[in-house]
Amino acid sequence: AKLSSVAKRYGDLACVGTEECSGVLIDRLVSILRPALGGKQMVVLSSKLRQPKYAGRVLRLQHDISERVGCSFEFDARTEPATETLPVDRLRCIGRFVKKHCGRNRGSQAGPLRILVLDDFFVKPLDGWTINGARMREAEDVEAYLRKCAPAEMDVRVKLVHCYQEWETEDGQG
Repeated sequence: AKLSSVAKRYGDLACVGTEECSGVLIDRLVSILRPALGGKQMVVLSSKLRQPKYAGRVLRLQHDISERVGCSFEFDARTEPATETLPVDRLRCIGRFVKKHCGRNRGSQAGPLRILVLDDFFVKPLDGWTINGARMREAEDVEAYLRKCAPAEMDVRVKLVHCYQEWETEDGQG
């Protein structure tokens, strides 16, 4: 794609005015969440917004989601606050949440656990970084790692949507 068409598409994702989050991206998130709302789902915040200093942004995001779905929305849980600077830090934090959730809230009668992770891992590619000796080269590697965070006997399915894309301008700038 030519830079002008890429810039226009990416420009559409920018925040406008006093927005904290892109309206287009909130709409996309709502389209993913809407089918599950009202069921037995749990929406867990694992981005940097879970840190206490971003409480106002989270309230605004929850408000924006609520307006779009037509009912009150709040995140059901958050991964623990932690210092994160690398993709492995975020994945480890999500893995700890899965492990704690499975140990604390899921009995043998709970049924299958489905995990959907939407993350850009600090705007980094899955290029072979490692966690516990396992290389993360593709979404399936991340999914396998998170499945291993749950008890082996549990029916767990994981899907990663890695919200990351690289591109270059015609003169090779990325």
